[in-house]
Amino acid sequence: MDQNPIDDELKQMDESNDQLNRQLNVAVSLGDPIQSLRLQKSVIVSPNTTIAEVTKTMLDNSVGCVLVEKGGRLAGVFTERDIMRRILGRGFDHQKITVGEYMTPDPEFLHMDDPIAFALNRMSVGGFRHVALVDNQNKPLGFVSVRDIVDYIVDFYDTTIFNLPPEPLREGWKSQEGA
Repeated sequence: MDQNPIDDELKQMDESNDQLNRQLNVAVSLGDPIQSLRLQKSVIVSPNTTIAEVTKTMLDNSVGCVLVEKGGRLAGVFTERDIMRRILGRGFDHQKITVGEYMTPDPEFLHMDDPIAFALNRMSVGGFRHVALVDNQNKPLGFVSVRDIVDYIVDFYDTTIFNLPPEPLREGWKSQEGA
């Protein structure tokens, strides 16, 4: 009796998944240091930077987060979420208000040699998409983002991910909102 082509495809997917899980356990460790990641370009500004300036800088550098430095130390974090939630639509003059007024002051931070798991924990527990990275003197070095971690994981099984069909092979996967 011939097997159903869908059953063959599902079996192949299960075998690929098992192989992927074995590779993932060996290749990726959440204990790897944050410095193992290919971190995005970081932008550091002063608290006196206007919202207009920082918005342009974020767009020019394709970043969703900037670190705010004062006196050589991390003073705050300012993100695209801050713009959306705290500034837009409130009638502010973006040429006059500053990052220091709307940043998240004294943000949580990590060091480059901290494990990736710590970054994931901070992001999950705190609801962050970015965590600041500092040196031992609390000088900002950059940030780690969810994207950095996802890209790192994808690097270890890129052929599996990039060879997936453009759509899942099952019915009913689309919701009305995603259609």
